[in-house]
Order: sequence, then C-alpha cells, then structure tokens
Amino acid sequence: MRKLLLILMAVGLAVGLSGCMMDMSSNQMPVGVDTTPMPALEEPVFTDAEAVYSLYNQVSFQDTLDGLTSRLGEPQVETINDQDNKSYNWVGENGSGVACAFSDTGKLLGKVLYYEDFRQCAGLMPGEFDINAVASVVTGMSHENVISMLGSDGIELAQVAQDNSANPAISVLYMWVNERGDMIQILFDANGLAQQVSYARVVESDPSPSPQATPDAE
Repeated sequence: MRKLLLILMAVGLAVGLSGCMMDMSSNQMPVGVDTTPMPALEEPVFTDAEAVYSLYNQVSFQDTLDGLTSRLGEPQVETINDQDNKSYNWVGENGSGVACAFSDTGKLLGKVLYYEDFRQCAGLMPGEFDINAVASVVTGMSHENVISMLGSDGIELAQVAQDNSANPAISVLYMWVNERGDMIQILFDANGLAQQVSYARVVESDPSPSPQATPDAE
C-alpha cells in the first residue's frame, strides 16, 4: 500500500487507496469487503507515537530531496515500479520513518509513514473503531464527523500535494486499523472534508470440517 501511494504521488495523480474504493457520489455504499485472514504479524507493534512520527514530522512541503538528504542523511532508495519512480526512505532504529516521492526537480510530492506491515500501526490507535460505520461516510463529511461516526480517531498515514505551487494544497490520508488487519483509509482534502475511502474487513476461515461423502447404501 505504501508503494502504491508513492507511485501515484510520483506521477502527480491524486492518492489511490488500497482495498475497496467506495463510490462517494452516492449514499448507497457497500457494507464492507471481506478478506481472507492475514498471516501472523511478525513485525513489532508500534506504541510510541512520538518516536514513530519523529522522521515523518520533520518533512514539510518546503523541503527538497537535497535539503532532506543534507539534514537527515542519505535515504534508502527503492524503485517502486517499472517506470523507475522511486521512494526515498528515511528509517529509524525502531523500523518506522518516512517515505517520500519527489518530482524531477526534487520538489516533494508527498510523504507516507514508513512501516513494514500496516498492522504495526494498530498500537497507535486511541481506541476501537466500527468498521461497519464506513458505509455511512459520504463525500464532504468533516473529519470531526467521521471520527464521531467511526468511534475513534484515526492515525495520519500520508500527506500529498494537490498542486505544484510554492504553497500547495495538502490532502491528508488517515487510517483506522487493528492487529487483525481490519482497515479503513480516508483521504481528506485541504479543508478537512472526506474525498475518498477504502476499507477491508478480515473474516476468519470457517473452522468446521467440510461434509464427508456418505457411502451409498448397499
């Protein structure tokens, strides 16, 4: 998902979200998307928000690639698709950090919280959320109303510039997640109004054995 965001930032498009995209032009939305259970979480769950966002919060849209390299050191450079778009990642000792996409001139296009598994962010959530309530989120709903509806604050996942000006309008992506892998992502525009939603709900496999064939009676 982080790579998908960075690819879209690198080509100057609006953020595309993983999972199921809901049609926010209508109030008629699906209840949710069921996904198969995810493998066991092997990475440590983040619990210290200050440490997790330490590098992320040091990056602003006035920064350039050269400026960040001078200030934060050489980034890890990751090719993110066959068109040679790149993610520039600064990663701390705890495995969190910031991944950035830049234009050809070195201008920041967007930043994404760095992690190996999005479920690591579950430890940063301030409370449980109601994934079924996402079906009622509509275009133009305020961030405050979304929080009230879902039952918990989300966590900031990314910021994306929506134009190429010196002081661009910034869209902000928030995520609601738990360690099971249930996830909601909502993109808010510069005015704090909901623009796009994606979500996925994990469903446990049916543990009951499949019916056995009954031999024909003799």
